[in-house]
Amino acid sequence: MPDDADDFRVIREATAYEYPFSLISRIWNELSTPYQPDDRLAQLSPGQRALYGLHWIRAEVNNGGFHQCFSNSTGYLMPEAIDGAAQLGAADWATVLEDAANLLHAPYPRDWDTRKQRLAGLTKQSLDRLNGCDDRFYELDRNPDTNWDTLFDRYVTANPDEFFLDSPDDAAVADALLATARKAINSRWNRDIDLAEQLLEDAIDRATTVEADNTAALARSLLAQIPSMRA
Repeated sequence: MPDDADDFRVIREATAYEYPFSLISRIWNELSTPYQPDDRLAQLSPGQRALYGLHWIRAEVNNGGFHQCFSNSTGYLMPEAIDGAAQLGAADWATVLEDAANLLHAPYPRDWDTRKQRLAGLTKQSLDRLNGCDDRFYELDRNPDTNWDTLFDRYVTANPDEFFLDSPDDAAVADALLATARKAINSRWNRDIDLAEQLLEDAIDRATTVEADNTAALARSLLAQIPSMRA
């Protein structure tokens, strides 16, 4: 396993909010990619790297298609997304991503300026094929049997050691639950407030068990405010 500073695994009990993004939120916030290279990208577990690369590409393509993805810095992570789809056993996804990437010609241009130049040089026929990749991408993502969330959940279930810390103590779990509850509360959605309530109750139980009085007090204070937060 990596050094503690670069161990991006998380506490399982605190991942319910924004799952599966919660598995890579620290990676998302700390790595310099896709804006510039970062050696830590290669140090992630295969599953972390797959989820990270695919999450970036999915967000970009869903927002504006492969053309936008390649036009923006996010396109840097296309190789990780292709490898990630293969890692997840998602052959259909890997094929769509590869077909889109191959329109920019090999080797795939990680360099932003080179990628934009190749994109600008595409013929109408190639642009039509790129749009076709968009349609195939959206179709796969709409299908509950092949969408990313289903594939991620299946992989995480089969490979928990790639994502979750080994036996964290109750004090650490309580702190993580409290932090996650705060994030859920900030969303202001009733469903997230309900989740925050469950997280806070769990945080109080664990903090009380190990006499983490400050964490327990903070969790109780937030829990008392939950009724007034519901719309």
